[in-house]
Amino acid sequence: MQEATTATTGCDLGEKQSTLSILWPDGRMERPKQIHTTTEAMRLFFTRPKAHVVIEVGMHSRWVSALLRSSAIR
Repeated sequence: MQEATTATTGCDLGEKQSTLSILWPDGRMERPKQIHTTTEAMRLFFTRPKAHVVIEVGMHSRWVSALLRSSAIR
């Protein structure tokens, strides 16, 4: 049985800082503080329940995508 997704997180990846938006199933929108666009900051933020994650295409999208798919944050 597949685990239910609890939220959708959008990531606007910036050179030094990334902006995140979380859309919860009940329609609430949450805007956490910006995080550094680093492996460690992404790993810390995404150590949370499963969610759909949407990232913009750009310079950082390849490594962020690989990190999100890796076992490093599960």
